[in-house]
Amino acid sequence: MPVAHESIRMKQIELIPHIGVDDSLVQQIGLALKADVEAKHLTGRMFGESLATGLVIHLLKQYAVWQTQSISAESRLSDHQLQKVFKYVQDYLEQDIALSDMASVLNLSQYHFCRLFKQSTGLAPHQYLTQCRIDRAKHLLQFTQLTITEIAFAVGLNNHSSFTRLFRRYVGMTPKEFRASL
Repeated sequence: MPVAHESIRMKQIELIPHIGVDDSLVQQIGLALKADVEAKHLTGRMFGESLATGLVIHLLKQYAVWQTQSISAESRLSDHQLQKVFKYVQDYLEQDIALSDMASVLNLSQYHFCRLFKQSTGLAPHQYLTQCRIDRAKHLLQFTQLTITEIAFAVGLNNHSSFTRLFRRYVGMTPKEFRASL
């Protein structure tokens, strides 16, 4: 468990058996992962990685005894670090960007990167990535004659229907309707 290794002292962890426990958060995360997979990775691999990281942290907090490493609650990414991550996302937006890819830009663990990124921007990395994809799609719809399928690939999504559903969720209309409204 890389998240556990990155965030706690492994020699000081003890798992506490909880057989038959009904944990609604575990169920909700599982359902969100299932829905994302069934939607053919609507928001990409990073969303699943973020959910998995959250699940591991929840399990460690609720079902284990462990001691955290001391990390300043005031920790944030510097402006230079943020710009480096933002540039990376823009440069590789058409690809399936993983959380580990973004973290490696700054040589940080995924866990610490997520914490620092959220504290610095107010957004989880997958939320930021999705917003960048939507913003680029809007630009391409407005200023190019690319087809909607071509735009879907240009913003790192696998297919037309996934792109259309995601675009509608964020913009309130389909890409076709958006283009027609310009």
